[in-house]
Amino acid sequence: MTRIVRPVIVFEDIASPSIIGIGRTVNEDVPANTVGNVQIKATSEEISGLFFTLVEKGERSFDIGFVIGYLPVIALKTPEGVNFEIPPLSHTRIPIKFENLGNGHTLVAIEIIDKPKNWDINFPSSLRIGSPAFGEVNKKEINISVSPPKDFSHDTIKISITPSLLGDPSNKGKTEIIIFTFKNDGTYKEDIQDFLLIIIVIIIVSILIVLGLIFVKRKYFTK
Repeated sequence: MTRIVRPVIVFEDIASPSIIGIGRTVNEDVPANTVGNVQIKATSEEISGLFFTLVEKGERSFDIGFVIGYLPVIALKTPEGVNFEIPPLSHTRIPIKFENLGNGHTLVAIEIIDKPKNWDINFPSSLRIGSPAFGEVNKKEINISVSPPKDFSHDTIKISITPSLLGDPSNKGKTEIIIFTFKNDGTYKEDIQDFLLIIIVIIIVSILIVLGLIFVKRKYFTK
């Protein structure tokens, strides 16, 4: 893990009062909210006025504290792609892999922003992922379960994914959008399915009737 250094910054030849901006680059693997400081050293030459010394010769140093910011970076993968051909009324699981490349504990918000009519969709609304900056496992996987209606032909599902610092939802990163496309694979035949369902119902009803007659007959002859 990269350590925070405390460099000494020296400005030379500043002839007049000035506003100076100080920038410091810190490696991305430094944990978020880590506190550090930068030491500023100023050296002055003596400046004399008409009757007294305006600026004494000397050297001064002081520290400026800082806090490492949160870097919200999430890598997304869809191992099975985003285009699917599935039959109606089926249950399909779509895996999504997450990798936290940022420097803090991250809460990922998952939301369906475009859902087709009459589709059944199940998914976790949020996901907590550790950070490699803290030596934690930074990879997780979820499954989105979808089931289309029997009359679907071609539909899309749009999902938004937004990372934020755990415990501070206002400190969030860029929202990523994933669009899944679904096409009817044509294997579902409604007439055959309905016919089979009717046959099954008739068989069950027939069995119940036969069992009922047997029960009544036995009860009658046992009297």
